[in-house]
Amino acid sequence: MSRTGGTVVEYSLDNRLYTVPAETEVTINLGGYNNKIVQVGSGSPITQVTKVSSMVEGLETAIDNDQDDLGALKRVQEKRVLVPFSITLADGNTYQGDVQIVDEIKYSTQKATASINLAGNPLEKQ
Repeated sequence: MSRTGGTVVEYSLDNRLYTVPAETEVTINLGGYNNKIVQVGSGSPITQVTKVSSMVEGLETAIDNDQDDLGALKRVQEKRVLVPFSITLADGNTYQGDVQIVDEIKYSTQKATASINLAGNPLEKQ
């Protein structure tokens, strides 16, 4: 079986398209459910199921200050509600869902990039 991986091509957040540096790689957890096997008093195992948020970690964004990209990211974070998100990967796959920026927005003035983490509802492959 052939496998293909790759970098991020682009993403949109709150209906605004963002570009990414050429070698941007992220970690994606699609969210949904997490299973844990636990032994009960009788020695029988049971499956504990918990709902987990989606997570996109280390998403680098090329910041164009003339377009106020950094300000737009900050405004999304200040909304404190989930917003539409989609991410397209170099292998052609696109994932979509509603998320929010979590943790700090880390802006690098030298590289003109910002690094963000996102979490929210489960992401669906399109």
